[in-house]
Amino acid sequence: MGSTGPIPNPRSISTSKRQNTAGARLPAVNTSKPPTAPKNLPKPAAAFWKRYAKDLHSVGLLTDRDAAAFTRLCCLWAQLSELDEMLTKGVIVTSPTGVQKPHPAVQMRAVAEKQFLQHCQQFSLTPGARLRIPDCEPQAPKRMRRDRNSTND
Repeated sequence: MGSTGPIPNPRSISTSKRQNTAGARLPAVNTSKPPTAPKNLPKPAAAFWKRYAKDLHSVGLLTDRDAAAFTRLCCLWAQLSELDEMLTKGVIVTSPTGVQKPHPAVQMRAVAEKQFLQHCQQFSLTPGARLRIPDCEPQAPKRMRRDRNSTND
């Protein structure tokens, strides 16, 4: 039988391309304070940033790398607030010909709300997303079998 070639170097580039890095995560950057809000945020977005940034940073969900995505979340909140204010006048509009139809802001709000909820899940701001975050403190493993010496009452 012929030889199959040299033993591959585990640190070579061609070998590292074949490794599965799906589970690899970048280490979190520990900074003492959360990233600062961009200067051009609308007032509702800046209020959202101020309300949630410190808490998200304290649990490690908001770093400098996440600031752009969090800015988008804040802007979506501002957009939802603006659309809600528009819809306080009513969700049905009447055209000049007398035809009643839904206000155009209704569809815009539905799209913005869907995007907002998707971004909220990324930052664990929904109840279901918070359930997926592991506890910070390690817990003792639970015993899966019964003790042989224990009695059933």
